[in-house]
Amino acid sequence: MTRLGKLAAGLVLVAVVAACTANGEPTPSGGSSSTGQPAARLHGTILFTRAGGPFGESTVFTAHADGTNEQQINQLPDGCCPRFSPDGTRILASATTADGRITTAIYQGAGASHPLELPDGTINLGPGAWSRDARELAFEGWDDQDPGRNGIYTAPPVDQPAVRRLTTAPAGYHDIPMDYSPDGTQLLFLRATTADGSPHGTLYLTAADGSAPRQVTPARGAARPGPAPPRRAPRGRRRRRRGRRGRRDGRDRR
Repeated sequence: MTRLGKLAAGLVLVAVVAACTANGEPTPSGGSSSTGQPAARLHGTILFTRAGGPFGESTVFTAHADGTNEQQINQLPDGCCPRFSPDGTRILASATTADGRITTAIYQGAGASHPLELPDGTINLGPGAWSRDARELAFEGWDDQDPGRNGIYTAPPVDQPAVRRLTTAPAGYHDIPMDYSPDGTQLLFLRATTADGSPHGTLYLTAADGSAPRQVTPARGAARPGPAPPRRAPRGRRRRRRGRRGRRDGRDRR
């Protein structure tokens, strides 16, 4: 398992519903409820990962909100931490380069990927968060050869981006971008460590240019990673955290 897989296994957003509304409770993927009644009318698209067995560390799928029309998105060795773009037309997820490093790939439909070219031979740039106008991505950057480069980096979602450093993680920590504020002026991120054998961290808010970082949860513990990472509420008034144990046996993570 890669470093990203070990640290972010509990951080991956395993089920994101875009523009989803319902007239009843969600039902299994067969399209009808266990009572034989027609499935609730659900609208939108679910983004999720399936892990274990033939699906490796993480394979990305989409499906209609009622569970129908399931499609596999990535054909690469892994696809951790997928996120829809704000308009729902693109997906970012992790990808592995030919030399074994982690980068971020942009998907536009099943199999149509555009892995971002990493700037040099040692740094990794894993996903990630979209800016509100989708013109910028925030990455978790780390370098196993030079840990002093660990931090958040930003770049436009193009094949050969101009990468800019946003934060510098303290020794032994990784800065992991969570989400931009609704007005795009702030970035929520998790400063995480595995120093005591289990991942935990602290949430921070920083200006979109990396200035004026501000701690928003108690140090080490209040933002303990779970399968779904903290996200900004749509109006930016609350931050959401939830925890369910993921599966490693080929079942879906939702």
